Amino acid sequence: MKNWLAMLGISAIAGLGAVHASAADIAVPQKLQDQGKIIFCSDLKSPPSQYIAEDGQTPTGVAYDMLLGIGDELGLPVEMFNVAFSGIFPALDSGNCNGIMASTSKSPERLEKYNFVDYWSVQSGLLVPKGNPDNLSTFEDLAGKRVAVLLGSANERRLKAANETLAAAGKPEMEIATYPGNTTAFQELDLGRVDAMVSDTLVLSYFMSRSDGRFEIGGTPVPPATLGIIVAKQDVDIANAFRAALDDMAANGKLQAIIDKWGVGAGLSVCTTDNPCQ
Repeated sequence: MKNWLAMLGISAIAGLGAVHASAADIAVPQKLQDQGKIIFCSDLKSPPSQYIAEDGQTPTGVAYDMLLGIGDELGLPVEMFNVAFSGIFPALDSGNCNGIMASTSKSPERLEKYNFVDYWSVQSGLLVPKGNPDNLSTFEDLAGKRVAVLLGSANERRLKAANETLAAAGKPEMEIATYPGNTTAFQELDLGRVDAMVSDTLVLSYFMSRSDGRFEIGGTPVPPATLGIIVAKQDVDIANAFRAALDDMAANGKLQAIIDKWGVGAGLSVCTTDNPCQ
């Protein structure tokens, strides 16, 4: 197991969250009861969603707090494997975790292969230097530019599709620079090695707020995308339990309290069973 985890880029096992009694109306799957915990795989390089705190070992973030809340609702501790994004789906496929939490968006391909438990939707856009000197607001504006994006993300696929559009129009393609974490992507922008960074608005707002006014969101050309927890196809009961826990958190105000704590409510819509996201 240990060598296999290392091959997938799993660098650490995060600590356990505090738990209380489970909600009486949520059926806790037998698999989770037997484990005595919920195991999530996450790429802890995507602040403010999920990342490693300044101590270099403690997981934190708005999405991580949400996972602890799910564990609290189900009466089980939460354990986290820190997995490189490129290895996160193999980790789930091999049964090493009960769900993926890595700001993964809904897509037909993922819906076909996995259970998808949506929790909120966000827009995607471009982070650019203050004043937006190159007038970058759409992906087409990136023609001939260099742009940073998370490796394997939906936004990387969108940028590649935009390059096809640019090429068909006889315009120069953008240079897409992919990185294993959003923190590295932002560092490249901060160092002036790329002209823009593309991610969802939750991520962009986080870095913008910590840049002393040096960056701004140039535009949000991508309509809201739904993010969710990915669960193995056969684990329908686990997906249903996560869904029920999130519904309870939305109803009792716990989810909104987490969103307010991190100050990420702008442009974010919560998904529930009664109000699903597209």
